[in-house]
Parts: sequence; structure tokens; C-alpha cells
Amino acid sequence: MRFQNFLIILSIPFFIGFLHSCDLINPSEEIPAYIHIDTFTLSGSYDSFGTVNHRITDAWVVLDNEVVGVFELPTTFPVLSKGEHKLIIQAGVIENGISNTRTSYPFYEPLIIDNYNFQELNIDTINPKVRYKKSNMYLALNEDFESANLDFDPSATSNVSLARTSEDQHVFEGNYSFEAVLEKNGDKLEMISENIFVVPRGKAVFLEMNYKSDIEFTVGYFALSSTSSKQHPVLYLNPSKEWKKVYVNYGTEIAFEDLHDVFKLFVGSYNASTDTAKIYLDNLKLLWLE
Repeated sequence: MRFQNFLIILSIPFFIGFLHSCDLINPSEEIPAYIHIDTFTLSGSYDSFGTVNHRITDAWVVLDNEVVGVFELPTTFPVLSKGEHKLIIQAGVIENGISNTRTSYPFYEPLIIDNYNFQELNIDTINPKVRYKKSNMYLALNEDFESANLDFDPSATSNVSLARTSEDQHVFEGNYSFEAVLEKNGDKLEMISENIFVVPRGKAVFLEMNYKSDIEFTVGYFALSSTSSKQHPVLYLNPSKEWKKVYVNYGTEIAFEDLHDVFKLFVGSYNASTDTAKIYLDNLKLLWLE
């Protein structure tokens, strides 16, 4: 009997150790809370910022200064936290129309909730309302084509008139959109901004634009000096029968521009077909951070 009792005494610490090792192998898991986001709303005064049309595609989420992730909309994602935490949701866009090039858009203020209460297994729906930044942002161009006085002129090599249309099927919003008609093979569109822009180097610089087009066209800039100018295409846009919104990154190109401090924007296209081609534009905005 004493030998059996001895075995039982020895087995107790072994059993306790076994249970502890089970906890290490199968530790208790944290229970997440969930956030669901369908879409963003962009708000703001038309007089100050122009159109509030947007193409926000992603949510960039930060919790207590730690990145949770980047989520394509609509999305439902887990958060391994409970109780009150600081939640930041920044609007993300597709840069240059390239789906695998996504960026947290620096011109929209993020949604910030200082004391967001996370509860385990709860699915909370948040549809963030954001706006353009009121400080540290400069809206250098806001051409909505509602006025007959356009912010662009044809270049000396362009043989296509700059015009507006009020036809309902070709107006994006408001009463007018820009229309260029390239009627025949060899027709060339090249429109250049009237204004000269002194753009800061090493800062975020974007062109926003709504467009639809029968043919490929280009957006870019002329870099100017006191004695010369150089033309730089930034992005070639493919034909689209439907209106699209694009965010064009000018800042990366301009940052490496040598010896030129001032710039003009251009939009250009060439008709290599015998068919008539039309290009429609609206809501051109040039923005940069100061």
C-alpha cells in the first residue's frame, strides 16, 4: 500500500505539469470585436472645394497608433481589442488608376474617434464622413467647366477646339462638361493651363479628374525655365465609355524635375483612326500640401 501511495504522490505534480503544458499548446484565444464599413462620404462646400464626387476604395485603419490594416470596401474586419481605444480611419484611393497602387489620400481629413468602445463579438457599422483638409492644403486649380472662361488654352500644335457640352448624356454633373471632338485621322488635342504653378518639391501633389473617352489620352505638365520648357507625360489613360474618377500623382515626377521651378498642366491626345473620337472631362483639381 505504501508503494501505491508513493506512486500517487509522484503522479500529482506530473499531472499538474501536464495540464500546464496543455495550456501552452492550446492557449486561450482573444475574442475580437468587428467593424463593418460600406462606404465613405465626402462633405464640403462646393464654393471652397468644388465637387465632392470621390472614388474612395479603401479604409486605412489605425488603433492606438498601431496599424490594423488596409481594407478594400466594403469590408468587415476583426479588431483584437476591447474597451475604449483611439480609432483612426483614413480614406484610401487608387493612385494613377492602377489597382495594385493604393494610397492613403493625404488631402482628406481622417475620421478620428478618441474613445471608441470595442465589445467582444460585436459588429459595429461605421460609414466615415470625411472632408478636404482646411489647413496645410492648397487648391491651385478647380476647373468644373461651368464657366465659359476656361482655365486651358489650345497649344500652337493643336487643331481641336476646346468646347463645352450641355447634353445630358455627356455632362457628368452640373450644367456643363468639357468636350473635345477629334473628327479625323491626324487630329491632335493639346490643351495647356493658362496659369503657371509654382509647385513645392517633395510634397504630395495630385490632379483629380472625372473623364470618359473614346481614345487614349495623356495628362502631364510642362516644366518651365526662363529659357526653355520640357514636356512630361505623367499618365496615359485608356478609353472608357463610362465616367471614371482618377487621382494622378504629379508629386513623384515633379520631385525629380531638374532646374525647373514652375509648371503648366496639359491634356493631350492624337486620333490615329479614321473614326471620330470624343473626350469628355470634368472637375479638374490640382492640389498640393504646403
